[in-house]
Amino acid sequence: MDTLSPLLQWEMYAPGTALCFSAVAEGSGIRLVLQRDDTPILCGAAADTTMLLRVSQELRDQLKELGYVAMRPATPMSALEGGPCWGPAAPLQSSLVQTMLSTHAYDRW
Repeated sequence: MDTLSPLLQWEMYAPGTALCFSAVAEGSGIRLVLQRDDTPILCGAAADTTMLLRVSQELRDQLKELGYVAMRPATPMSALEGGPCWGPAAPLQSSLVQTMLSTHAYDRW
């Protein structure tokens, strides 16, 4: 991703996929990136650390509701156990997109 050290970075996992959130100081703001399986899917910006922490917490809360967990599962689980498809081609939940867009400066990079 970047050679800069992130201000904040975390990952959450679901069967067959992983989401990684990271925040890097850039210029007068903070760049936010959400990746799925090592591919950037959303970018945004936060004006300050207060906004960064709010977006991070909202994303984590929403991902928990969707069944994501903080620890990688020890054994792979079938993605066919009902519920949404979790693979790389799965659509992103609109609530996650809305949280990233609420930073009012998405996809500038």
